[in-house]
Amino acid sequence: MGTKGIIIIILLFWIGITTLLFSAARRLEKNTEAKIALLENKIKAEEEILSHVFQQKFNINKLRTAEVKVHAYNSEVRQCDKNPHETSTGLIVSPNCVAVSRDLPIPKFKHILAVGIGTLRNEDTMGESNKKSLDIWMPDRIAAKAFGVKEKVKIMWLDDE
Repeated sequence: MGTKGIIIIILLFWIGITTLLFSAARRLEKNTEAKIALLENKIKAEEEILSHVFQQKFNINKLRTAEVKVHAYNSEVRQCDKNPHETSTGLIVSPNCVAVSRDLPIPKFKHILAVGIGTLRNEDTMGESNKKSLDIWMPDRIAAKAFGVKEKVKIMWLDDE
């Protein structure tokens, strides 16, 4: 076998290797495209769920989080003021109604997701001495005592800006 024969064998070998590598790259690309499509569908589904939770179009860039202490209270004058069933927004307290400490930038009537607790709605304001806290309204003292105080609860809400 002469030089031409060796060159032809090397070229055929090189073409075979290149074809195999190209084929492997295409399979990897197809798998990657399928995985990307799956992830995109999963993200869409999660955004739809979060849109439902926050009751507005979900945008990950507007998601805000904080870690807070969560207390429970019920409608008693000694825990509130002379109108214990009325919030600072003028609404009557209801399940999932919360008062938010003034240092948290959560707008009134905003839905808040509290991990391990559920979806809440900012309808009231806490006294000035409270920091990084939420007060959840409970229908009676027994329910409030049973809830107690939860430390380091992660909350999420969507910023309007």
